[in-house]
Amino acid sequence: MASSTRTVACKRSHDVVEFFEKRKSTSEEMPWWVWRQFPFARLQLIKSPPVDSDVLLSGNEAPGLQPEPSEKNLNFVFIRNEPDKCRRQAPFLVLLVSTAPKQFEARQAIRDTWGNESLLPGINIVRLFLLGSSPSESVNQDLDRESHFHDIIQQNFMDTYHNLTIKTVMGLHWLAHHCPMAKYVMKTDSDMFVNVEFLVQSVLRTQEPPRKNYFTGYLMRGYSPNRNPSSKWYMSRALYPGDRYPTFCSGTGYIFSGDLSRLLYQASLAIRMLHLEDVYMGLCLAKLHISPVPPPNDFDFNHWHVSYSACRYSKLVTSHQFRSPLNHPNSISSTFKLVSFLLVFINFNRLTYLIGKGI
Repeated sequence: MASSTRTVACKRSHDVVEFFEKRKSTSEEMPWWVWRQFPFARLQLIKSPPVDSDVLLSGNEAPGLQPEPSEKNLNFVFIRNEPDKCRRQAPFLVLLVSTAPKQFEARQAIRDTWGNESLLPGINIVRLFLLGSSPSESVNQDLDRESHFHDIIQQNFMDTYHNLTIKTVMGLHWLAHHCPMAKYVMKTDSDMFVNVEFLVQSVLRTQEPPRKNYFTGYLMRGYSPNRNPSSKWYMSRALYPGDRYPTFCSGTGYIFSGDLSRLLYQASLAIRMLHLEDVYMGLCLAKLHISPVPPPNDFDFNHWHVSYSACRYSKLVTSHQFRSPLNHPNSISSTFKLVSFLLVFINFNRLTYLIGKGI
């Protein structure tokens, strides 16, 4: 029965992908079971309106914004740094994980699971947690005790929601100065599950030459600024006068090629800081005249929580809203164990097949 259910689930996931491939630009109704399993799928069927021409790039101007002096982005200094992290070998993938200083348990869960730098033999992975400063002396003492992991970089800005953009720019600064040879970079958050093996083998593909000017994730097209002052995502006209944002990728998890690290950092020096980190990255890309591209599969990147099934989690890159407690059934550790077992099983069957074929 379990095997039969899993087969049906896999078939339905495949059917959804096929449906999107055929009808991406239409608003045709989908089967009822798609809405039940994928409640956000309808958003991808709506053809996004174009970005207003008056906020598109013109020369060196950022869309809808006036450049600010670069000094405003250079006021912060590193409290904790790992400048030698990439010195021995150029990493294939750098994982930049945005966390709050007090999230010790989440960082440890990531170290032990999908963020393990030894996860894929022969693939050089570098893990870094991005932190702002904390006024708590006890938190800072605990951070001192974490220093032996050599995976935390921190600057002296306050770690708040409205400073998430500064945190990502700090990561770009670090990459540009200390790891410019990285082939790919992923920026994600501490409440995310990332299937690194699927990402490396099926999306980035180690056997192929590294891409250039590559940026992908869950694409957000045609979004308008939220003008409601009580909203978490409020954007004033004074800060962003345009009626549409350029296409950007959800900040829950996106990938870019290593050659963009320096370019994105340089672009950030000429663009006024916005508190919406993913929108801001879209502005930096627009300044560079680089458009984010869709991932290979519409369901690779998910900025919502995907209900667990062996089929889905073996073929996705990200899922959102994971809990920190290690014993919680919806924790990173619990899910990682299930996915790891599945991937071992799949790889064993693949190896058995190849041996049987004499390959």
